[in-house]
Amino acid sequence: MSRKQTMPTMPAQSGSGVLSKFLGVLALLSMFVLVVKHPVEAAEWTVSAFGVLESVAEGVANFINQLS
Repeated sequence: MSRKQTMPTMPAQSGSGVLSKFLGVLALLSMFVLVVKHPVEAAEWTVSAFGVLESVAEGVANFINQLS
């Protein structure tokens, strides 16, 4: 009788790499600097971004309503 052999699997990677953490910190730092140096423009961009998200959500809702 032969035993069934299984292939060894690679261990699951827990956590992210140093590069992705560095890029995340860099992105947060750049947003902080943007808000400190140009608060009015940052607020306008934020309002504009939420307006775009609202338009997308309304478009998806209208599409789903038209399907039914």
